[in-house]
Amino acid sequence: MRESVDNGAGLAWLIDPERRVVEIYRPGREPETLVDAETIAGDGPVEGFVLDLRPVWDPDRWHP
Repeated sequence: MRESVDNGAGLAWLIDPERRVVEIYRPGREPETLVDAETIAGDGPVEGFVLDLRPVWDPDRWHP
């Protein structure tokens, strides 16, 4: 993810559904880690986008 940001991506999310962890990578900043978040809000190139993580954490409940 760092390589993507270093090569010009304005934002990168690494989502680990098994651990229920999201790592957020942004240019010029240390990665931010969220645990058990229900949503994640985009910024920079995806300002205003909100990803609902509940179907990622529990796909059987949200996608019967």
